[in-house]
Amino acid sequence: MISTKADIREYFYIPDNQILYVEKEYNEFLNVCFNNVEEFESLFSHHYKTLNDGLYKESNFIYIPKLINKWSSKSGIDSLNDVLSYNHPALYIDSVKINNLLKIDTVSYTKFISKMFDNSFSEQIDSGLLMYSYRLGEFIYFPLRAKDLDTLIREIEVFFKELKVRLSNADFDNYALSFPPDRDNIPDDEKTDYDFTYRNKIADEIKERISTLKKLGHEEFLLRLITKEILKIDSDTELQSIVHDLTFYRDFVLAEPKEINRIERFKEFYLTDKVSPLIIDQSYRILLPEYNNLEIKLTPLQKAVYFLFLRHREGILFKRLGYYRRELQDIYCDISNRECLDSIEKSIDDICNPAENSINEKCSRIKEAFLSQFTGEIAGNYYITGDRGYPKVISLDRALVTWKVRLSYDDRDEDIMTPEDFDINNL
Repeated sequence: MISTKADIREYFYIPDNQILYVEKEYNEFLNVCFNNVEEFESLFSHHYKTLNDGLYKESNFIYIPKLINKWSSKSGIDSLNDVLSYNHPALYIDSVKINNLLKIDTVSYTKFISKMFDNSFSEQIDSGLLMYSYRLGEFIYFPLRAKDLDTLIREIEVFFKELKVRLSNADFDNYALSFPPDRDNIPDDEKTDYDFTYRNKIADEIKERISTLKKLGHEEFLLRLITKEILKIDSDTELQSIVHDLTFYRDFVLAEPKEINRIERFKEFYLTDKVSPLIIDQSYRILLPEYNNLEIKLTPLQKAVYFLFLRHREGILFKRLGYYRRELQDIYCDISNRECLDSIEKSIDDICNPAENSINEKCSRIKEAFLSQFTGEIAGNYYITGDRGYPKVISLDRALVTWKVRLSYDDRDEDIMTPEDFDINNL
């Protein structure tokens, strides 16, 4: 068993319980064995329970051909289209014949993921088991040399015994859950801000859709490898891919390892989609042109809140929302193309009231609208975020925002609120 230190938490997520079979060259015996995936999943889970790590009850054995086969049927192709669109919205799926591309196997995937490791670790990988431990903060590789089933089962037992020893000797911080103080003791003008983290949740139906479309760990890596193969379809993209690979090779092989953050490079080249510009068109539609001109649909009131925060890159404190009431009302009237009725006046009053939860409800619906279309890593650029006690912001670079419509509030004599309007000491 060998290992390499790698703190991957800032970059992507591989669950502790995912155990991957890897191989640099095709091993006929091991593939024949692991083809009986269900039996080995049961065996791995049986041993995994002995670790008592408190995070997962059973292991998730990752055998690449099984994942590929899942996406090879006609219904699987449609499912893969949805998953790829969600995880990589910049990819133009309709132009791709994915069923001709699923020629990825364990060997190609092993070479792909090995690019994040240093040479000394990568060179020792042959046929074996690979997993990441958050407790140890490292990738662990265990070689499999078995030529018969009994030996293979014993090797798997040894793997878990050695892993248990390593985990028992590791320093592990038990993170205590910090519960917030009683809401009744929070001042009225801070209640909305207090609730933002705890009530800005997404609805169950959105969670269910996301759980179906968002793949974690090695499934996410496999999706990126599939995407990489898709991008090689036409000659121009293939040339671009080759250039990227040459750059990747130069950075990883020719440069000194201490000068390279391999995991960050891996994410940059293989896991990160570009952020699409955002356009507000003449009909107040929210469009993302680089994501196949995707429209983000919101109700007029939700859209008014979104536009308000989009116009204020410095962010807005919830307890100061009352200062923006007229601006919010004008934006809503522009979007709805009508005079503001009493019912809307009440809704806007509730949004601007720091003791009400209306603004949190609107922020949750806005968050859902983006998360229902693509992953949180991408969506986080677009929806409203922020820590308690600080202004809530949309982090998207405003250089990527184009307004093709002028709002009537901009024609008023009064100025739009700016950071200079606030007493910084009172933030």
